[in-house]
Order: sequence, then structure tokens, then C-alpha cells
Amino acid sequence: LGETPRKQWAVSVAPSKLDAEETVEQIIDMGYLRETAVTDEIKTLSFSPATLHTVVYEKLPNERRKKIHGYVINFLKENAHLTELRPVDVPAAMAYHLQQVNQFDKAAAQRLKAGKMHISHCDYNHAIEQLEQGLEMANIENLPENHKLRVSLNVKLLTAFRESGQIDRAKEILDGLPNLGKIPGSFREKV
Repeated sequence: LGETPRKQWAVSVAPSKLDAEETVEQIIDMGYLRETAVTDEIKTLSFSPATLHTVVYEKLPNERRKKIHGYVINFLKENAHLTELRPVDVPAAMAYHLQQVNQFDKAAAQRLKAGKMHISHCDYNHAIEQLEQGLEMANIENLPENHKLRVSLNVKLLTAFRESGQIDRAKEILDGLPNLGKIPGSFREKV
């Protein structure tokens, strides 16, 4: 659930068979969660002590972890506004959870989206970080050098390096791009 999720989010992401509202209240009463009011309408939860979050997560079987990450992915698709995330950080959060369920191609696409958003805000360092992580996901997924997603990640990374004044690194990316003849049709024109 993260370290300090909004209470409304934590309740809504829980499986429907649980009475999440009552369960969360019981866990607060036991002292394992602490509720903090951000505003009259918004309350956050945090583990008490904070290290309990790590202990609980590490004790979960892998399949259960994946199931939880799946719930979070589905929730973020429709309800990211209920989290503490800024809109620019939602794709990176999605990518993280997609990586945890081994959907590396989708994670790479979310890293691309995050990189583009950071570029549009002139935040080139975060753009570079997201795009490089996207390329790592493309490598895990063994996407070919002329795959649209890989080329898009590289082109945006080239842009971020260029705009941040890192011309040598931009040139490295440019030199590493596949021959334009290997890039399919209309996408080649865009590149």
C-alpha cells in the first residue's frame, strides 16, 4: 500500500470480499496503522512503526505480492487522483508496479510517458532517469533495436540529454540509433 496511502485509496484498493473500512479501523485500533488528517476530507495512513511496512511486505509470498501490485495497477488506472501522487509521477508509479508483476514492456511504455511529461516540464534529470529505466525494461523484454518503443525511448532520451546540455551523451544515443531503413514505415518519418 505504500508508506502513507490515503485512507480512501487503501480502502478502495482492497479486495471487495473484505470489509476494508472496518478492517482498517481495527488495525488502527491495534496500533499497527496511524491515521493522520491532511484536510477534513483527506486522511492518510502510515505503518506504526514505519519499518513494519517493510517487514509485512517481505513476509508476503511472491504470488500475493503480485496480486497486490495488480490491485494497485488497476486502481491507478482509474483513481490516481485519490493518491498523494502528482500527475507527473503517476506513470512512474504505474511502471514500478508493472515491473513487480513482470510486465516489462508495459513498464517501459509508462517510463516513456513519464519521461515525456518530465521533458514537457523542463525537468530533464528526472526525464533521463525515467527513460533510462525504460530502456532497462526494454532490454529485459529483449525488444529489438528497431522496435517502436525502444526507438521512442532513445529519441526522447536524446532530446533530454540535448536539452540539458549533455551533448556528448546525446551524440552517443544518436550514434546508437538503428539505421533509419530498419525502422518501419510512417514511424521512420516521425523519428
